Amino acid sequence: MLAGKFRLRYNDVEVYFGRGVLKEKLEEVVKGYVKALVITSKTAARVSGALLDVARALSSAGVGYVLYDKVAPNPYTSMADEAAELAESEGADLILAVGGGS
Repeated sequence: MLAGKFRLRYNDVEVYFGRGVLKEKLEEVVKGYVKALVITSKTAARVSGALLDVARALSSAGVGYVLYDKVAPNPYTSMADEAAELAESEGADLILAVGGGS
């Protein structure tokens, strides 16, 4: 089992993992962006409170957002296509994925 926090960077993609990283890092990371596409499942991010933390950080940083909450376990490529279309149609310049393993 992993303990602690870590950051993984690959090209322009950064992944933060660990308890409290949303509150610690998100507002700093999103500065300069205009609109985010937040991708998550229907309930997990809401139940855990993570979605509320994300909404607060985005608001505090002056970043608008649109929500795609149709991710299911073992997602289909059609879900990724649908999220990409939403990002394009909404003019999102940032994508935030909030959630678990799938």
